[in-house]
Amino acid sequence: MFYPTKSRIVDHSLVVDYQRDEHRTHLLLYHLVWSTRRSKAFLEGDLLEDCTRLITDKCRQRGWKIEEIVAYPNAVHVCLLAFPEDNPDAIVRELKKVTSFSLRKKYADSLSKVPSIWNRNYLASTVWELPAETIDDFIESQKGLQ
Repeated sequence: MFYPTKSRIVDHSLVVDYQRDEHRTHLLLYHLVWSTRRSKAFLEGDLLEDCTRLITDKCRQRGWKIEEIVAYPNAVHVCLLAFPEDNPDAIVRELKKVTSFSLRKKYADSLSKVPSIWNRNYLASTVWELPAETIDDFIESQKGLQ
């Protein structure tokens, strides 16, 4: 089950419409969810805010337009527009990598007993209205996994 405390950033300037460039027209809106290792709730306070900021910064750097980002103490949800060459697996790996590296560096003392910040698994969907039950089931299934 999700925790009520969350960090939420919504980019209201984004109009979800087909993206066009020289040779392609696309609309790739991904809903990506990943949880902390064993779904432990340790993302709180400044750690939670920094996690959200790092994800937002990386998405801006890569040109991915964030529609919504919600971080809970035990999971992260990101809805973003991506390019055809950016597959969801690569996006999740990059976001996990940048957050894990930076958060471990900044919060070394508080994360010293956490063997890994993120679970290896993730949920990716191109469906904007992903049922909350599907997300809850995914996060619950991660408890006890390495």
